[in-house]
Amino acid sequence: MKDNDLSIGTVKFEPIDLDSRRARIAVMIGDKTFWGQGFAGEAMELLMKYGFDKLRLTEIDLGVIDKNEAAIRTYHKLGFQEIKRDLKVVEYDGILYDQVWMEFKCPLVV
Repeated sequence: MKDNDLSIGTVKFEPIDLDSRRARIAVMIGDKTFWGQGFAGEAMELLMKYGFDKLRLTEIDLGVIDKNEAAIRTYHKLGFQEIKRDLKVVEYDGILYDQVWMEFKCPLVV
């Protein structure tokens, strides 16, 4: 958080493939009191801008389980589109969920 230098989570590219100009983005807000306040989307937006502007990426992708509907809504708002779904492959609390793969393609490929 900017106001008090409190770390509430992480956002990162991993892996980054500069040859193909692609990266996978991951975000985690660990403190639940900060969920639903837009921090994940804001952090992702900043990192995506860096990826497209500085690293010259053309595509960013991510994976999320279908149980995480709030995250999927955030990713859609950022411009990610579902490209693939692996059915019932992620176990969480004893229940199998779909792994949803999404990607964002830079609109200005240079």
